[in-house]
Amino acid sequence: MFSKSSAPARPHMLSLGTHARIEIESSDLNIEGTIFAVDAERVAIRFRDQSLPLSPRLPLDTAVVLKIWDRYGMNRAETTVHAIIEDGGNGAIILGAPSGFVGTQTRRFFRVAARLELTLQRLVEESAHARPERALSCDVSAGGVGFFSDTSYQVDDRVSVTMILPREVAGLTGELQKLDARVVRSEVVDPTGRKFFGVEFQNVTPWQRDRLVETMLGLQRIVR
Repeated sequence: MFSKSSAPARPHMLSLGTHARIEIESSDLNIEGTIFAVDAERVAIRFRDQSLPLSPRLPLDTAVVLKIWDRYGMNRAETTVHAIIEDGGNGAIILGAPSGFVGTQTRRFFRVAARLELTLQRLVEESAHARPERALSCDVSAGGVGFFSDTSYQVDDRVSVTMILPREVAGLTGELQKLDARVVRSEVVDPTGRKFFGVEFQNVTPWQRDRLVETMLGLQRIVR
């Protein structure tokens, strides 16, 4: 879509197929989509299903914040609107390509406050035939999940985690039926003795991590 340029190379976050969000700081207007074209000067993001036309609400040269998620987390940069192409509720928005991004989170992966049904199974021989435990998550990310449980897990215990996902995002996970995880946090949260546990996914391939990031983005659209 864009012609070649001799300008400096673009940041590694601006890769084709990467999920992106455009935010306007003085407005509640947010646009989510996928990068489909990029060069050293511009980046084009395809969006779908906008209920209202963007052009009247987003004039050219409007200052926006571009947020990019990849397997390393979330990064942000300030840029401006160069053009908007619309066809019904679908289309593309062309922004100036930022020269760099700034990480805005202390965690490696952004978290979504989602209550998902989980199935947990200890990964030790003596528990091989034990009944799996059901629990509810309180937050989830591409790196792990937090949940409440009455079970006495210990830090460094290994468990298998299956997330029961809403149908809107269930198709994004592909072959992520079960994920190995390690307990990294254990904390009593109320007088009844109920505990909060945090687990970190283990032995996740880059392909699986990308699917997890896509799933988190899908969950974020549902719960926000």
